[in-house]
Amino acid sequence: MSNSAAARMSQLVFAFNDTVKLATAWVEESDDSPDSQYIECRACGDEWPAHVPGAKPRIKLVVTRPGSVDDILAISSAFSRRAIAALRASKITGCKFVPLLGVDCERDTAQFKATAEHIRKADHHQAIWIIGRGGSLQATHRLRVLSRCDSCSHVRMTRPRGSSPFYKIDAKQWDGSDMFHVEGTGRILMTQRAVDCLVASGASNCAVRVAGMIASSQSAYRRPPLAFTRSVTNIYLLASLYGTWDERRSGLYRDFWTEFFAGRLGDRSFRNAMRQVKKFRPKGERTIRGMRWAD
Repeated sequence: MSNSAAARMSQLVFAFNDTVKLATAWVEESDDSPDSQYIECRACGDEWPAHVPGAKPRIKLVVTRPGSVDDILAISSAFSRRAIAALRASKITGCKFVPLLGVDCERDTAQFKATAEHIRKADHHQAIWIIGRGGSLQATHRLRVLSRCDSCSHVRMTRPRGSSPFYKIDAKQWDGSDMFHVEGTGRILMTQRAVDCLVASGASNCAVRVAGMIASSQSAYRRPPLAFTRSVTNIYLLASLYGTWDERRSGLYRDFWTEFFAGRLGDRSFRNAMRQVKKFRPKGERTIRGMRWAD
């Protein structure tokens, strides 16, 4: 990877990929969570989710399929103690964690109950509260404000184009947090430092994609070449999949990936990542069925 490519990557922003599942249990945010409800502003009459970016989360989870429990649940709504410890050890900023309101089961069977109990036991998982700020997408994406309520502060605006838009984040509005929200999307956005930390820790169900860029001017936004973003995505995917589930959970690869992401094992290319991890663990497996590299 060239110096210019490395410079681009240092400005990249990542988001959790909600189309990838790396373990067996499926856990979703419960429909009867207080923040799953919609509230209506008496002043403007607008209905909008009570769980707005930056608000303290109040969520319940529901197990929809039993099995081994991931470190990251419900498309990044809840994190395990192990994942939280990794974030704190690396001093990742922009996030706090609060207890879940509860864990329910879709079915009343022993397997479902055991999975729910594993999540529930001793605050094994907690809800993530994003307090970092990245400003607004209004100017960088030329979004139109549809309404702005002085009473509830809710702003409705048009959305960025595309199903997976490349978010342009103004460096002057970003507070420097590693995990943050921007006005215009409800996604959790992360710096490379936060992603490196989570992936190196072996946190399961930590699939990410390149989601945008932080830049200081409109002319500085350059969507990286497709080959570059594929390579970046595949490196993180490899780190999330290489070896067995138990090996990754035990932290076997933590020091290796920490060294690799720090640049101490050569360039951050997918080819080098594959070569180095095979050298570290020649018999490691990529055993998650149905998974494919980004192509």
